[in-house]
Amino acid sequence: MKMAAAVLGVFLAILAVTAALPEDHELMKVDPGPRYQYMSSPEGTELVDLAWKPSDLLEAAKYNVETQVFFHLFTRANPTVSQPLLLGVPHILAASNFDPSKKTVVIAHGWRNTPLHDFNVYLVHAYLQAEDINMIMVDWSIGAGALYIVAIANNIRTGEHVAKFITWLNSETGASLDNYHLIGHSLGGHQVGIIGRNLGGEVPYITCKCIFYLAESLIRGGFTGQRCDSLWQALTGNCASSDTLPMGGTTAKPGATGIYYLTTNAQSPFSQG
Repeated sequence: MKMAAAVLGVFLAILAVTAALPEDHELMKVDPGPRYQYMSSPEGTELVDLAWKPSDLLEAAKYNVETQVFFHLFTRANPTVSQPLLLGVPHILAASNFDPSKKTVVIAHGWRNTPLHDFNVYLVHAYLQAEDINMIMVDWSIGAGALYIVAIANNIRTGEHVAKFITWLNSETGASLDNYHLIGHSLGGHQVGIIGRNLGGEVPYITCKCIFYLAESLIRGGFTGQRCDSLWQALTGNCASSDTLPMGGTTAKPGATGIYYLTTNAQSPFSQG
């Protein structure tokens, strides 16, 4: 009886503590669709919760962009080993290979990615092969490694911080936003949009997703899209317009808008011209 009473006492104590904890209830959904959705990650496809809870806000508050976001510079002079750049530290910038007269490409990886993800490795190699540029890799892997809903919040703050870094970089070197290209993958695709918005919408070229297609387009060109008058035409591959536009590549295409359709090969080389 004494043992049973002791176990019951512990059980009641646990119930009391649990009851005292605040309920981790849903605050707001970040997507109008189902609360639970499948998202791609390096480990495969995962079911994630797209509703904010108090615990998510507390976890996101721990992320410090000032100390947990890193910038790695690659150029043709250092194509495989990066030169770290630090916001607000001009002597490190001055000692680097950054050249304000050249195009600057900023790449942002996605959820649960690291600097060693295919997105970073392929694009650094491909872009430096195609053009003599400054390539800056944003490493926000600490923020990206959180639960998806928390990583969304971390992503927004990272984008704001990267915009702050670019503003500082340009003020120190005289580089111009007119000569920037932002590229993102997964949540990084949202991040480059956030960066562009925080830079006043002045960045001429922003690209998202399609890692292997983009890498090939940088080196070989191709990927000619045919303009479609509607999304339905694009989905059915029945586009009647004679207007075409090269997809991807190193050059921005200001003024060109619309829906474009193209087919690719199942394996590299992907472009059909």
